[in-house]
Amino acid sequence: MFRSISGFAQISPTEVVVIDSSNACLRNVNRITLQTEQLVGQCESSGYVDGVGNNSRFNRPEHVIKDMMSPNHLIVTDQDNDGNTVLRSVDLVTLNLTLFAPMPNHMDNTDIGITQQEDSGNIFVTVHHWGGSDLNNIMMLNYGSKALTYINQKYMPCGLNDGPILEAEFCTPGAPIFLNPDVLLIADWYNGRVRALDLKKNKTSSICFGLCDKLNPTDYEYIYSAAVVDDTLYIATPLSLFAVKG
Repeated sequence: MFRSISGFAQISPTEVVVIDSSNACLRNVNRITLQTEQLVGQCESSGYVDGVGNNSRFNRPEHVIKDMMSPNHLIVTDQDNDGNTVLRSVDLVTLNLTLFAPMPNHMDNTDIGITQQEDSGNIFVTVHHWGGSDLNNIMMLNYGSKALTYINQKYMPCGLNDGPILEAEFCTPGAPIFLNPDVLLIADWYNGRVRALDLKKNKTSSICFGLCDKLNPTDYEYIYSAAVVDDTLYIATPLSLFAVKG
């Protein structure tokens, strides 16, 4: 039984790796047989331990992406024993769990989202404290050197400001996705918008898709996530799913 599914990654035509966050483990689901098996970490036993298969431990795995630069690997967000956010790597062949990269120390007890740029392999990270408090950051992690660069660094309450990426303001930025190699889309939860960051033009735009007047954050109707599937942009709120074609 799952306790809290916070993310998943399809690793083959028939298999999906699911993060069971509250159980602190990764589980493999066969889409044909619907059979589930424990993959990495020990379900119902949290901790921060590198290792192979069920000998390893997660504290709070949340988000997962397939590593485009190393197709047999996953990158998973987690927290170490001091509450610091880290990225960890899972080898799908050996089931070995290791540290991929640490995050800055001020990112304790935060929620982050990650995505990967296809051509460079660089990982883009969104960071927030729940409720859009004083931390709304966007960073780029260089895949090779693991050097971290802030492309937007704000220590302030919520804001809604477009323009140059470094000067833009957000209110609880959610998990990012790439619309194309140059444009990063971020679900800006409590602003009720999808924000488009054009990395080449250094420009931030707000996109409503006609939804801004329909969403009420106090009624749990805020933009929670976005995904692009077959040229259709899907926008999810906690209560609804919208499709934007074209």
